[in-house]
Amino acid sequence: MKFLVFSLLFSVLAITSLRAQAPQEQQYVVLGITVEGNTNGNAETIIAQSQLQKGSKFTLPSEDFRHAIDRLWQQNIYSDVHIDASKLSPQADGTIGVFLVIKVKEFPRVDSVVIQGNQHFNRTDIEKNYTFYKNQFLRPWDIQTAKQKIKAAYIKDGYNFVQINTEIIDRGEGKSWLVFKINEGTEVTVRHIDFTGNEKLSSANLRSSMDDTHEKRWWKIFTSGSYDERKYEEDKQKMLAFYRSKGFRDASIISDSVWVTEGSDLSILIHLYEGPKYYIRHISIVGNEVFSEPEVRSALGFRDGDLYNVEKFELNMK
Repeated sequence: MKFLVFSLLFSVLAITSLRAQAPQEQQYVVLGITVEGNTNGNAETIIAQSQLQKGSKFTLPSEDFRHAIDRLWQQNIYSDVHIDASKLSPQADGTIGVFLVIKVKEFPRVDSVVIQGNQHFNRTDIEKNYTFYKNQFLRPWDIQTAKQKIKAAYIKDGYNFVQINTEIIDRGEGKSWLVFKINEGTEVTVRHIDFTGNEKLSSANLRSSMDDTHEKRWWKIFTSGSYDERKYEEDKQKMLAFYRSKGFRDASIISDSVWVTEGSDLSILIHLYEGPKYYIRHISIVGNEVFSEPEVRSALGFRDGDLYNVEKFELNMK
């Protein structure tokens, strides 16, 4: 028993001795902070935003630096931020003095917006899709949003193959031109909507089930034949809903193709799987305590042998 106590005491003393001999983490002290790369921003403001201070002490790795970089990123005016140590100087108290350099790269500022290649829309129409002001920072996400809005405006008018590129031209002193280069392409017109795999429902009925995507033929004077990709996707779902209303619960689109011929004529080909046609064989009502069976059947709106309409069934079940 005495031997055990002695062993434990020896272990504690050994651990304490090892800890006493372990080297302490080196401490650093900030002797000064400068800023590089700032074209428009004031150096004192940038240092204040970082919250780094002269005289503060730290060890490595330091969370203070990570937080400082995060704070500068949050300003949304820099494309690059990092912090370097420019000089080390040992101090009398055992710390090492450090001179820090905050290096930033600012986003360019808008001096002018240039629009090239636009014929269908005038400049005023295009300007409605962005809000760039003189001396505003040119942030990549703002430029991307503007491109998407301009493209959406063209697609709405039937220019579905418009291409929009941008270029930033440095004009010096941190100012730049933002150039929108527009290739409008050709305004397309839907000429053909064809189907394969539809044996139970006619192509004419399927075309009629689409609300916004229609063929432009010489005798269809009230049909524009315009093509909107978003509305086309919605129309495909409406066509499948039409199938389900006719009892084809498993109907699906295997694939579809959209292409342009003769410059502006757009054709659509949809490959379908119709599946079997479903009927209601028998309806059993169980667990009804509040309403009678005839009342439940009346609310359900189906009888044995009826065509199985998925949308009607789900609506009546609510």
